[in-house]
Amino acid sequence: MNWDITTYLAIYAALLSTATVLIKFYTVVKDRVKVKVTHAFTGGSDPVYEVYIHNISKKPVILSYWVLYKRKKWFRKDYIASPEDLVPNHKIEPHNTYTISIDPYDFPSNWNNLTFELHIIGKKKKQYKLT
Repeated sequence: MNWDITTYLAIYAALLSTATVLIKFYTVVKDRVKVKVTHAFTGGSDPVYEVYIHNISKKPVILSYWVLYKRKKWFRKDYIASPEDLVPNHKIEPHNTYTISIDPYDFPSNWNNLTFELHIIGKKKKQYKLT
């Protein structure tokens, strides 16, 4: 098999473009927005239900708004808390936590099927099942 200079250039270009695609894919995966949601109920004389939004990515995240609701059936929701006017574009810095305190007296008597819906600018809305 006799290879000329164009064959070597074609192989070099294919290897170089493959390496560039792999590096780009790695940087996109590494720099994507990662958010974790946890919750806790603090009892005592003044009980509070707290939802913690952890930004575990290297970029700041802008929280557009959030909704807490109880899912009755797959198509019906009972909204518990939805303060769009209280959290207008809250910025969560990298590796920081934003705490949302909710009065537990606003909750229904049955706490099953609680869902927390988070709207972050630049991402699709994400639902987190809390119970």
